[in-house]
Amino acid sequence: MAVANCNANKYRHCFVVDYLRQRWYDTVIVSGPALDCARATFGADRLVYGTDEPNVPNGSKAARAALRTRPWPEADLRAALSSNAHGLLEGPQSGRLKWTVP
Repeated sequence: MAVANCNANKYRHCFVVDYLRQRWYDTVIVSGPALDCARATFGADRLVYGTDEPNVPNGSKAARAALRTRPWPEADLRAALSSNAHGLLEGPQSGRLKWTVP
């Protein structure tokens, strides 16, 4: 299995999927199956809507519609559509982010 350096400051190793689950992923996707794959791979708590603008006509509307029509639990939809972004914007005092100084 592949491993990645999860914390450059401590040189702690972990599986690549664990490393990837520490990142945030934009949901600017109009494909429902792709959104389902992102949720299954990274978790709903790592998805954020609105950090990018689709480069297609009505892209934002289509991306929101694709996300809102997923058969996910309400908490997962709320997380991807708003609460994850709120947590990111709150900063280190929110307790959700691990801020490190290089």
